Amino acid sequence: MEGSSGYTPDEQEYSAPSPGGNSRIAADSGALKVRPNTRLVELRIAHGWTQEQVARAIADLATEHGKTTGITANTVSRLERGYCSWPHTLVTEFECLFGCSATDLGFVNRRVGGGLARSREMEQDSTSREPVAIEALSHPSLLDENGSVGTGLFEAPSPDIYSPMLAAYGTPQLYIVANNEEYRRAFPGVTVGTNLLEWVVLNPIAHEVLVEWELEAELLGNSMRQAASDPHNGEARAILRKCLDESPEFRAIFDRGNADIQRPHSYQLLRDLDSGEIRRVECTVWVAYTNGEPAHFYIGKPLNEPPPD
Repeated sequence: MEGSSGYTPDEQEYSAPSPGGNSRIAADSGALKVRPNTRLVELRIAHGWTQEQVARAIADLATEHGKTTGITANTVSRLERGYCSWPHTLVTEFECLFGCSATDLGFVNRRVGGGLARSREMEQDSTSREPVAIEALSHPSLLDENGSVGTGLFEAPSPDIYSPMLAAYGTPQLYIVANNEEYRRAFPGVTVGTNLLEWVVLNPIAHEVLVEWELEAELLGNSMRQAASDPHNGEARAILRKCLDESPEFRAIFDRGNADIQRPHSYQLLRDLDSGEIRRVECTVWVAYTNGEPAHFYIGKPLNEPPPD
């Protein structure tokens, strides 16, 4: 299948997550223009490459670098059309392929942008909980036509607004796109771009932090199992396969066939690696919709009471 050599400027609608307690939200924030990356288009055409050829070359480079990716011609298309401004974990591969910097390729790393200043003001006003504009970090897993979360500017609170609670935003493929300092302290090594399933299954620190590691691995594995059931979601299948291949312990849990993704209790038990103290954290996951697809929002409230026996 050959990729298209051109691009079409497009519009995309984004739905706004609410900082309230709703479990499923579908607020309308209106249509926002996305800016095509004309520089990327021009460079690709100058090389005489199709989008399919670029995707295959990037995938080959990623494999050489030990990375897991589900990049396709559609991923490249959406990068060119501006649905994603920064290919995050594949920046090095794009730079190697085209022989120039990410800036020269027209990529812009917005991470969590315009909403931060506003969120600082909101932290000082505990009664204010209006949505603020932030720019979500893009990951190729967001870009599949039939499995996209959507990227770019949308209305959402910065995770910092929830301090001192733990807060993070993620994708159905379990990539973290934004989190606050409290979340990063609670889950060492989980930063923007981290895949949660890979962290839980493949990072030894997770065994220390997650008191109920087996339960957490099962829940995340089942969530990824759901995402991987979509025939268009090659990224989820690649991540799941990697974790199953590299962790016999996780494979044994996964092979039980329990597909439940609902937590049996409303809290997580987290161990502080410095003090060894075990904290009970009441956690909630909201599901909001961006470009018609789900995005996950995690809030965790540490409790003073001791964990249950």
